[in-house]
Amino acid sequence: MLIIGAGPGLGFSLAKTFGRNGFRIALVSRTQEKLDQYAEQLGKMGIEAQGFAADITNKMQLIRAFQEIKNTFGTIDVMEFNPHSGNVTTTSVLETTDESALQFFNNVVIGAINTARQVIPERQNGVKGRFFLQAIFPQ
Repeated sequence: MLIIGAGPGLGFSLAKTFGRNGFRIALVSRTQEKLDQYAEQLGKMGIEAQGFAADITNKMQLIRAFQEIKNTFGTIDVMEFNPHSGNVTTTSVLETTDESALQFFNNVVIGAINTARQVIPERQNGVKGRFFLQAIFPQ
């Protein structure tokens, strides 16, 4: 299982749940140190996990991470895309700045498109699997 936007909340919970059910876990977020901590915690639970640092707004970093993940784990059977939406808070249209809207768009929309581009070709070639795209807004 691949978790894009791995963090201490939902991402870590999914890693534990899927890991306890026999999935090997690949974690992606920006900070390798945090990923290593998550992988170590999962390892103590008997779950095989490894972190791959990449900023999803950086296409080349994302491509590199996917290459490393595929080299390490092979085919991606389940992927969960749940990146941090940045410093975006829910505001009215009149209060939303161009900068915050672009940050959200780059993190969530462009990140999702670039991520999907890495897994869809395998699906078109008959590889079975699922991926989930979601975005959570901080309150």
